[in-house]
Amino acid sequence: AQRRKDYWETVQDCFNDAFIRPVAAWCEKHNLKLIGHLSPEENPVHQVLITGSIQHSMKNTHIPGCDLLTLMIGDRNTPVVSLGPKLASSAAQQWRDGKALCELYAVTEWRLKLSDMVWMANWLFAMGVNLLVPHVFMYSLDGYRKADAGPSEFYQQPWYPWFSEFSDYLARLGVLLGEAETIAPVALLYPFDGFMTLQQRDESEADAYRDIAVLDCLLRHHIPFELVDYSDFEKASVSAKCLCIGKRAYTKVIIPPLRYLSMATAHQLRTLINEGVYTAFGYQSAGISV
Repeated sequence: AQRRKDYWETVQDCFNDAFIRPVAAWCEKHNLKLIGHLSPEENPVHQVLITGSIQHSMKNTHIPGCDLLTLMIGDRNTPVVSLGPKLASSAAQQWRDGKALCELYAVTEWRLKLSDMVWMANWLFAMGVNLLVPHVFMYSLDGYRKADAGPSEFYQQPWYPWFSEFSDYLARLGVLLGEAETIAPVALLYPFDGFMTLQQRDESEADAYRDIAVLDCLLRHHIPFELVDYSDFEKASVSAKCLCIGKRAYTKVIIPPLRYLSMATAHQLRTLINEGVYTAFGYQSAGISV
C-alpha cells in the first residue's frame, strides 16, 4: 500500500510541477488568473489515474473550479455529484479568496428548462460555489454542433428572451455569497491517499465511495463543513483546540472510514485528541492498511 501511494503521489507531483504551477505562474506574470476545472471531480478512483488529488491541485489555481454535467444534482440517487463542488468551495475558502467556479448545464440535452437551471444553480450556491459559467452559447447549430454537449443557451431557446433576468439573478446572488463570510466549523477529511493505495487493483467503486456516504450525511443534516485533503491534514497545525488549514480553523474534525492510515495521519489524529479538538470517526467495516 505504501509503495502504491508513493508512486501515485509522484505522478501527482509531476503533473502539478509540469502543468498547473507553471501555467499559474505565467498567468500571475501577465496579470491574469488561472481558472477552470480538472476532471473527473466526481470519481476519485479515476482522479488517481488522471490528475491526482483535485483539491490538492486547486491550491495552485487562482479560482478553484468544477463542472456539473447532465441534468442532476447531488441527491440520494447520485450523492457523489456533491464531491466536485465541495472540493472546489473548500479549496477556495482555505487557500484563496472564497471564489469558487462551476461550469454547468452541459450534456443536459434540449429538454433543459429555466426552472431546471434555477434548481441546479441554487444547489451549487448551497454547496459554496458562487461563480457560475453556463455552457454553451452557439451562433450556429449546423452539423454536429447541435449534439455537442448541448444545449445552447443562446437565441435558439424559446426562453432566451428571459435569460438576461436569470443571468442577473446568478450574478447578484454570486456576488453576495462571494462577499459573505462562510461559517463551517467542521472539517471532513478527504482521504485521497486511500484511493491511491487501491491502484492498480480490482476494487469495487461502491467500496471506494464509502466516505462519500459521510459527506452526504452531513449535507442532509444541514451541517456546514469543508473537505480537507489528506496532504493538508498531515501538515496542519493545531491551535486553540482548532485544526488550522490555510485561512480556516475548524473546531470539529470528522474522519470517514479509512482504507489506508499513514503514520503522518495517525500522528495528526493523536495530536488532535491530545489537544482537545473534537474528533469523530466513521464506522470501519473493513481492514485498514498501515
